[in-house]
Amino acid sequence: MNFGVHLKRLNRRTIAFSKSDEMHDAVIKLYVHYHNHKL
Repeated sequence: MNFGVHLKRLNRRTIAFSKSDEMHDAVIKLYVHYHNHKL
């Protein structure tokens, strides 16, 4: 899977769990950081 597909899936999951925009942004930033350092 490519990065865009991962972000779309992550977005669907985080919206289901968190209604806070700040939390959603934090989760996306953590995921991007993890993904960049994993490569």
